[in-house]
Amino acid sequence: MQKLAVMISHAPTDPNSHINHISFAWPTSVLKDINGNCVGFLMPEVTNARQLIDIYDPQHCNKLRLGINSGDFCT
Repeated sequence: MQKLAVMISHAPTDPNSHINHISFAWPTSVLKDINGNCVGFLMPEVTNARQLIDIYDPQHCNKLRLGINSGDFCT
């Protein structure tokens, strides 16, 4: 519970928030039951996302033709 509280109070800035695009899911609030016990948390849904393997593995990236030409990603 303490880790969630710290994460929620120190959320990173989403670099694409200005275009209403969610770049990553991060906890936004804690869900508690009627007794105040933590039972989960809420975070935004990331839609139309790719798995990291699709970006970082050159074979996956090239096969999917993602159009990424950065040397840091697929080659």
